[in-house]
Amino acid sequence: MSREANIRRKSGKTSVLLYRAFLKISFAGLCFSAYILASGGDAGDVSAPMIFSVMGAVSYQLAYFIYKSASGSGVPRTGEGLLVKAEIYILAKLCVYLSGVGLVFCGGYAIRSGNTVLGIILILLGLVLAELLYNNKKLFSHLSTGSENAAAGTVIISLLLLYRDGLRAETVLYMALSLLLLAASETFFHFYNIKKHRGETVSTAELLRIRAVQFTRNALLVIVIWAVWGVMVITGTVASVVGTDLYEKSISLIPILISLGTVGVNLFNFSKKIEKGKPERLKFDPRPNKDDFRKTLQKRFGDTSMSVKALDYVVEKMNAGNGYTRYTGEDYYIHPIAVADILLSHAQTDDDTIAAALLHDCIEDLPGCDAGFLKKEFGERVSEIVDLVSKKPHIDYSVTENMRLYLEKIGQDGSAALVKTADRMNNNSTMLNQSEQKKSRKTAETKELYIPFAEEAAKKYPEDAEFFRLALRFFSQEIE
Repeated sequence: MSREANIRRKSGKTSVLLYRAFLKISFAGLCFSAYILASGGDAGDVSAPMIFSVMGAVSYQLAYFIYKSASGSGVPRTGEGLLVKAEIYILAKLCVYLSGVGLVFCGGYAIRSGNTVLGIILILLGLVLAELLYNNKKLFSHLSTGSENAAAGTVIISLLLLYRDGLRAETVLYMALSLLLLAASETFFHFYNIKKHRGETVSTAELLRIRAVQFTRNALLVIVIWAVWGVMVITGTVASVVGTDLYEKSISLIPILISLGTVGVNLFNFSKKIEKGKPERLKFDPRPNKDDFRKTLQKRFGDTSMSVKALDYVVEKMNAGNGYTRYTGEDYYIHPIAVADILLSHAQTDDDTIAAALLHDCIEDLPGCDAGFLKKEFGERVSEIVDLVSKKPHIDYSVTENMRLYLEKIGQDGSAALVKTADRMNNNSTMLNQSEQKKSRKTAETKELYIPFAEEAAKKYPEDAEFFRLALRFFSQEIE
């Protein structure tokens, strides 16, 4: 999963969506079983939710294992040693989960016998043990996922109460608990993000905003579910369905449906393996760490190099404190550092070219910074490169012909061509959160202008042809 998807807890991968759904099914079914048992139900009453729960647990573990095996990380691989065999790994996880189920049952019966405190403790311990089915070693990630899964369980309990008792105090209590658990889940995930992404450039304010959006989205979904269910209860739709054979038949189909879901995950990953012959998609770090990058420059060019001086200059001038931010709210200097990092990692470049890559937006964006200033501070060659890649204020670059002439002029200088190509590569790498209209425009521009530009540069500058061919591969995958 990409870094952005991880922060937002959002993925478009079918396998990820499936295994997360299975996990929620498993935990929600267990929570619901605990409620039924504590409320006086017997083993027969929890047969349906336990079918959900156990099948969900098995399907989740299989789906997660298949997904991680395909990606090459996260779970033990099948091998000669007994303790690293995949089968033992999965069975061990499921045994821990079933131990949690046993504690939940004991807790439910303890509450019915009058030992309320002991029962609650046993149920909580059982849920904690069952949560260990989740394949993550991070505490805050466990707390977040457990809270979200428990929220799914309390939503189901609230739906039962809404059907059975209407909108009474206990129903409202479970509704409120559902929303509190959702809020707790996003709070825990915020702390997980802060710890996992410490030292990166996403601000705390931005992380909080993302979490608030996620909570609002999930809360609204739950409220809509309650509203639709309430209407169905009032109109008698729920009662008419429960009173027919359809209800029993639906319950009996649950294991089949979950098994089909697991088969779906297998087929999905099988299709992925077929595609393994295709070239791996190129990715470039859109947010390199400035301190690490400075050490790299010092090691490569020395402490007094132009590139180190340029890095210090853009960090000092183009930061959020001075009003220079990207659309994500990050310090703007992240972009020029990323451009320079692409060149430093994938091309044979000199100190002046890297310095120019770091300063490439300064003439356009910094008041008082012109070619003369750059020549005085960073030398004539750096000034030439930056001036070539800088757009002129009196020209309309939304006109395709103007952009073509602009790129043709840049193409006359090998270093300027390198800087502009890396600039475009970074811009394309950070299009994830931009509007579809802007993505479409950028894609068309890449196809019409930048691919021909890179093709021509590869022919004209054979010493850097490998880098331009790399850029061509990247541009081509972006317009697929």
